Amino acid sequence: MKKIMFIGLEFNTFGKPTGLSRKINLPVTPSGQTMLLVEQPCEYTPFKTDDEDITARISMIKDIITITSQNNNVKEAISNGVQIVFMTPEFLFRGCTGAYTLDNYQKVVEGLTKVATDYKGWLFVFGSLLGKWEVDSTNGKSKTLIHNSVLVVTGGEGVDSNRIITKEFKSGIDFMGKMNQGNYGVFSSYVSDSGALTHYDVEHPSSGPTGTGKEEQKKPYDGNGIFTVNGITYGVEICLDHLEGRLTKSPVGKGSNLVQVQLIPSAGAWIEDKAIVTCGNGLVFNCDSQPASPSCTVKRVVKTYTPYTNQPATFDFDDCCYTNILLDKTSHQILQWGKAARLKIYNPLDLPNSVTMN
Repeated sequence: MKKIMFIGLEFNTFGKPTGLSRKINLPVTPSGQTMLLVEQPCEYTPFKTDDEDITARISMIKDIITITSQNNNVKEAISNGVQIVFMTPEFLFRGCTGAYTLDNYQKVVEGLTKVATDYKGWLFVFGSLLGKWEVDSTNGKSKTLIHNSVLVVTGGEGVDSNRIITKEFKSGIDFMGKMNQGNYGVFSSYVSDSGALTHYDVEHPSSGPTGTGKEEQKKPYDGNGIFTVNGITYGVEICLDHLEGRLTKSPVGKGSNLVQVQLIPSAGAWIEDKAIVTCGNGLVFNCDSQPASPSCTVKRVVKTYTPYTNQPATFDFDDCCYTNILLDKTSHQILQWGKAARLKIYNPLDLPNSVTMN
């Protein structure tokens, strides 16, 4: 039976915690649901330009992947033909003000693809990259659209094999605030720069229709969340997309493979029992960023969520055996934000058999 090894980067992508806090009610879902949260703003801006930001972050990821590849458990897994999945949390790449220009977004894509060149067959799930562009709105004023996406890179295959999954739901904690205006976000980042993008400054492009087969990727850059690589079918949801049950609303069509591995890169989310779409015995992997407690979790699915009876998924375990590797905080400026960053390397797990939708 084929096996898979999950490797997650537990890392604070919000910025350096300020120690300030306050309790507020904040809208956290598109449907208007609010949650009482303790706001913990973080100071975000470590670089003067996006070019510096990109160079530093690519260098950091390169070093972290090198450290990963030198771990004895990883070496043994590779020699045994285990599929390696390396995932990072949401917002790892968003520039100095909350999103890159599209030109700089492309630089990040090219840089990460190059980093993955020497790791043939690994699946890298880089969460997430943010790009921005201006469009004219109906009232004659321009508005900023945001592309918050996960880049999936198959090591050693080059840019043509890359895949993009685009986030559809915008959360109230996704963007930066301005501290002097008092509108910084929960767990979120503040900057003094007036050019920083706040929750109210940006919009996500309109999402596509839901329904059977609508999330199956037809093209690698179409933004949909279900795809197959190396014979394994994955489903990817970014943070709030998972909590909103995005993939449950668009099950795979007849003749397509069910999801075997569900991946959730996030910044303030968790594995939601009613949002599981894997086949029986499937695997779910969440890599989450929060200033106080960035964490990774793996679950084995015994029974998937049944929408007709509203029965949540059940799991065999909430985690499994793993090894932690603390990262040297002094090696990269970004690693000095808050709690020490670490790698979480799980022991290889049996993959479920491929199941075709009848």
